[in-house]
Amino acid sequence: MKKFSSYRDIQIKYDAKRDRWFADLRALGVVPARPKFNTKSEATQEAKQAFERWLNRDSDDACAVTKPDITVGQCFKNFLAYSIERAHDPDDKFGLGSQQNHIDNVKALGQLTINDQRLEKMMLKSVGKSVVESVWKTLRKSFATSTSSDRFLTFKQAIRLSFKNGYIAGNPCELAEITTPDLDEEKIKRTIAACAKVQFSTLEKIVKYCAPEDRLKIIFAARTGMRQGEMVALKVYRQKHPLEGGIDFDKSKIYIRTAMKHALRRQDRYIGDPKSLAGLFRNVPIDRELCDALKSYWDASQEGPDECGDAGPCSLDVPCAWLQRPR
Repeated sequence: MKKFSSYRDIQIKYDAKRDRWFADLRALGVVPARPKFNTKSEATQEAKQAFERWLNRDSDDACAVTKPDITVGQCFKNFLAYSIERAHDPDDKFGLGSQQNHIDNVKALGQLTINDQRLEKMMLKSVGKSVVESVWKTLRKSFATSTSSDRFLTFKQAIRLSFKNGYIAGNPCELAEITTPDLDEEKIKRTIAACAKVQFSTLEKIVKYCAPEDRLKIIFAARTGMRQGEMVALKVYRQKHPLEGGIDFDKSKIYIRTAMKHALRRQDRYIGDPKSLAGLFRNVPIDRELCDALKSYWDASQEGPDECGDAGPCSLDVPCAWLQRPR
């Protein structure tokens, strides 16, 4: 971690977009972490005062170390305990599926070797700027772009929590110089490459050889691009309940408003909001042919029982539970 011997070690920068100067106080644990000023002299004066407060901090300060040194592995355990509390908090938009993602990330992070030592065995106070940068480089070499970014984010969150709880005097992640790739650009490239491999003739063969009850699902997924969770939660659109979304047979359009949410156990899955804000309130147009096929499936399912079995005139052989019935 960077050693502060003077307020001059604090970076003073100019933000051209906002036409303001700011002092970078993140590593000192000061709030606000990046205060903005009209002049450089004002920013410098704040840096001096922040440095004095940091030098004279006592056990009640947020940036003071109040607890004994722990291993990075214990840091991860503390983070997972905090994460599971969030997952069970109804007011925190953080599900058990996200908690499982944290568990997987922590497991992979603990196995990393940094400077000939397992990361989980390192003492937390020895984790400085160079170690953080080495963690990022090792992740980039070992995993795909999105996976490495996701796991590095978990690492930063765990370190930040330890800093907040008084295990370390500063957050080394704020000092590390990390160049992250443009994930949106990477995702577009992967999508284009994946789509290029699937020709229409290939899709026809997939549909031809799959089980009859799955054919409409595959065609539907290929033509709409909807996520699995969104398809599972799909209903037929009702004007009296627009926030539930669904398939509008009259306008050949799908209103995406809900999605299935993952949990630690399969039976605990539930219907909630789509994966991201970008996925909320999306409207997906569908061609008339697909719309008619879905309408025929729905009409047939209404004449049969709630659970498809031998009974029921479903000519498309698609399980009726695929489209959710109104409750």
